[in-house]
Amino acid sequence: METEDLKNRWSSLEEQLKKQEVFNNLVTKELLQTKSNKALSRLMTYEVLGIIVLPIVVPVIIYALGMDIKRNPFEYYFLYCMIGICVFGFFWQLWKIYDLMQIDFSNTLSNNARYTNKYNIKIKKEKITMLFVIPALALSIIYIYAKSNVPALIWAFMICTFVCAILYTYWAYKRLYDKNIASILKSLEELKELEE
Repeated sequence: METEDLKNRWSSLEEQLKKQEVFNNLVTKELLQTKSNKALSRLMTYEVLGIIVLPIVVPVIIYALGMDIKRNPFEYYFLYCMIGICVFGFFWQLWKIYDLMQIDFSNTLSNNARYTNKYNIKIKKEKITMLFVIPALALSIIYIYAKSNVPALIWAFMICTFVCAILYTYWAYKRLYDKNIASILKSLEELKELEE
């Protein structure tokens, strides 16, 4: 009788443990998906902000082109290049948003990992491009300011603006992009382990 009772207790405990394990896996999966959705939401918000800002910059540049100021040809070339960069940046942002929109945690993990990695590659390309674009912009503006003999206060403003832009860019890529992409990839890896 005692062995029969022990077997029944053991079976019921085993069933409870299995139920508890399934419940723990479901809770863990839900937490990982929530964490990933928050990271994805932060990335999407930042990309949409870029889509909003770039079209606002273009009319300002066009207005600067139409002003009755005597400019040298390099200044016109610089302003047209800025318009080109903004237009290219707008479509680049759209492409990145498209990849982010493909990430859906109700889909397969491999599909989500593929689009997250595609987005990560685009961000890495963007970082490399920024290593060339920001110094080129700085040198172009320095050349324009030197030709125009601008006052020291405007030089100081330009230097502060570029220092802030460099610091913000570094912060954005390290804290926003890298951190959130790593969070999504880590969550996808943990979700894959849970499914196995």
